[in-house]
Amino acid sequence: MRRGPASSLALLLLLALGCHGTEPDAPQTRMDTYWSLARRELRPWMSTEERALTLAAWVARSGTNDQRRKSVDGVPFLGLCGYRATVFQRLGARAGLAVRRVALENFAGSGHSAVEVHYDGAWHYLDVTYAGYFRRGDRILSFDEIQAHPESALPGMVVLDGSLDRWGDGTPVDNTERMRRNYTPEHLRGASRMPLLQARTAGV
Repeated sequence: MRRGPASSLALLLLLALGCHGTEPDAPQTRMDTYWSLARRELRPWMSTEERALTLAAWVARSGTNDQRRKSVDGVPFLGLCGYRATVFQRLGARAGLAVRRVALENFAGSGHSAVEVHYDGAWHYLDVTYAGYFRRGDRILSFDEIQAHPESALPGMVVLDGSLDRWGDGTPVDNTERMRRNYTPEHLRGASRMPLLQARTAGV
């Protein structure tokens, strides 16, 4: 379904308002609740990448921009990209992951926040709001790699299942449509990082 400029603008506004640290931080008690739920999906035998993807999927399907949804046992939680990136950072730290936030400006006409996880000697970019990441071969790419060569990176898009978000017209968000709409060569080339917000949760 194609959406007009008004609904597209409404979605961008909804998803951009919380970026760059403008949303209130999650209280410790709330993070304890998130962790108690998310950790149930982790297994001792998981690799670092598998743990990262499991937590990314949990955040992507547990957050919402829909204020009408009622929370049961802490889920879904109301929050936009800045809040969701922070939630992933904190969950990742508890799971033993080295995580940093990727704060972007001028990305698809607004600001945006995602995360990178460090393992196997490199950073790997995960968007826990728009719900996806990019592979080349058997490796998840960093944001710098995606931005430097978008034409070869974008065909490796992997979309996470499940979203409780709504478009500006109230219809459910489709993660594949959202990822394709926002991750284009033009949007990637126009984006720039905000270095002061590349916070790390582990010393790498």
